[in-house]
Amino acid sequence: MRYKRKKKDQNKLEGIEILKECVELGMGRKMCTPKDFEYLAARVCSLTHTHISATTLKRLWGYQKDAMQFAPRTATLDLLARAAGYVDYQSLLEVKDTDGQSSDFINKRRLATESLVVGDMLRLVWKPDRCMVIKYIGHNMFRVEEVMNSKLSVGDTFQCHHFISGEALYLYSLIHDNGLPTDNVCGKQAGGITFDRI
Repeated sequence: MRYKRKKKDQNKLEGIEILKECVELGMGRKMCTPKDFEYLAARVCSLTHTHISATTLKRLWGYQKDAMQFAPRTATLDLLARAAGYVDYQSLLEVKDTDGQSSDFINKRRLATESLVVGDMLRLVWKPDRCMVIKYIGHNMFRVEEVMNSKLSVGDTFQCHHFISGEALYLYSLIHDNGLPTDNVCGKQAGGITFDRI
């Protein structure tokens, strides 16, 4: 019985570490300073419309002195998983468990569209010299705001569900120059895309 409890606790700790890694990848920064935790608290609130304190985040990351006695609530883990682009904490662990067995996505930066709010801007870059700035306009839809060396045009709209650094980007229901909806792919043969929030 004691062994099973120890194993369960170990699995929970490993799951929390995976969650923290996903959050940091999604935010594009490591949680190292008080300002990082304040930024994360504000960003989580912006993405999920739910408040979380910087102190709670510090405890979860082990930054706070009393972190050893801290046992995060499931609601806290679910909230952070949602901010990282997943439905909840359990879904994140299931996706990561699958990825670990069949692909290497666990080491790649990922952003799910459902974690964005209307008006968020992303800069996408792919080889050889392509660059595009897009704005989230809701319902998994984006509008091209700026473009360099790409066949796409300013004002084009498309649907996209997630962005993975180092992987091709698939655009669905693309309306290019007011034409008929089509699909497109960026970075398919050039090492994929990189992205940043701006």
